[in-house]
Amino acid sequence: MALRTEFIVIPIVVGKRGKLTVGTREMQKSEAAAIRMVERLSLTKAGAIAIAQDVDSETEFFGEPRLILQMGQIPEGFIEAMAA
Repeated sequence: MALRTEFIVIPIVVGKRGKLTVGTREMQKSEAAAIRMVERLSLTKAGAIAIAQDVDSETEFFGEPRLILQMGQIPEGFIEAMAA
């Protein structure tokens, strides 16, 4: 089992009719890089979050996502839905 931690940044954008939607996810090399990216995105987007997730690509194991940082507006129930 080759377990590694992935750091994922998810921008939140304003979609049609002002509805908050999820933008394109971006992988970062470290937790610090993910935090910096969320801070930058929060200046130009409705919001952004950074999560960490343990992954084993050999067995296709995905651990529970862990919230690192949340800034700005996030769609209602989005964080709870990630954990489900």
